[in-house]
Amino acid sequence: MRRTIYLIALFGLLFSCKNSEKVEVQDKAPVLYSVLGELTQTSQYCGGARPTQEMEDEIRRPRPYPLKIYLRKDSVNRLGSPVIKEIMPDAEGKFELKLEAGTYCIVREYQLQAANPSSLRSQDVGVDEACFRKKWAECFKSFEVKDASVDLGALNIKHRCFLPDLPCVRFEGQMPP
Repeated sequence: MRRTIYLIALFGLLFSCKNSEKVEVQDKAPVLYSVLGELTQTSQYCGGARPTQEMEDEIRRPRPYPLKIYLRKDSVNRLGSPVIKEIMPDAEGKFELKLEAGTYCIVREYQLQAANPSSLRSQDVGVDEACFRKKWAECFKSFEVKDASVDLGALNIKHRCFLPDLPCVRFEGQMPP
């Protein structure tokens, strides 16, 4: 009888020790780093009466970009890579993101759909299709967040005359006098 009691006590002790070794691991919140940037746009003189130097300087002066850009967690633009954030600059063109460590790719709206350069061709517009496909796969800006905040500086979108803001597209129509 004593032996049975000792065996029961021994098994109880072993099971209680086994359970006491279990340590509950809690998920830690990911470390987020600040990513700062400024998104601007510039234009160019597109013909017509020659503007004054002041007018040309004003045309070329960077202004805040009023549209969204998009962020993917990848080193290149891929359709299969989801958009993880939409970036809307403030009235001054500035934006701030809070991101985990990783490699990121900022893309523009035209890069969210599959590249289809032939659809851009018209009587006045020519397209270098190989160039367009190559540029489509490139990030507007790629960057890496390691273990500190990142300042991307000013990112500028240059508007061209008579064309949509797409790479490798050229105007082949009649220029104004």
